[in-house]
Amino acid sequence: MKREYASKNFDLDYLKKVDLQQVGGYISIHDSGLTEKGMKELSMEDESEFSTISYTDSQNDEYMADYTQLDYNSYEWFEDEWQEFVGSLMNNKYNHYIVMLKNSKWNGASGIVTFDDYYKCFMRDYDCSMYYSSSSAKGKVLELTEYSHDVPTGHNTVIVGLTDTEYERLDNMSLEEQFKFARKFITE
Repeated sequence: MKREYASKNFDLDYLKKVDLQQVGGYISIHDSGLTEKGMKELSMEDESEFSTISYTDSQNDEYMADYTQLDYNSYEWFEDEWQEFVGSLMNNKYNHYIVMLKNSKWNGASGIVTFDDYYKCFMRDYDCSMYYSSSSAKGKVLELTEYSHDVPTGHNTVIVGLTDTEYERLDNMSLEEQFKFARKFITE
């Protein structure tokens, strides 16, 4: 059995629980809100009685004893950490990327957009949660599930890395042909 690209870097059970939009985000918590494991692994052990916890870890009962002790107003986000994380989800050696969204708006809209910057594939102009679904063995395809106010049950998003030749072929294609073109990489 071929291992998926992302499984080389992550435990997939863990990865499927991580909201990619929250990676690199940190908040403060009063130490009294941490479990024993949280105190041991996360406590700053200084006189402030507050620790810093990643937003992802703050959703984990192993670390949290009392969620009311979280200070959401202290939220900080570190772009470098986020870029390192999402950069390891697929092979980002490509010069171009095509992103397919299916049933992604309140009206069931689907579409395709291309980017030359890998990180823009993960940017949205609306609040959403984004979770890893699968990847191809060679890292050419990354499948995600996104949840938002408009689609609370989630929709599929597929990111495909394109060579220059593949990208140039898109110019003369209709939207339907572009979907068909991108789908062939999903099934390889």
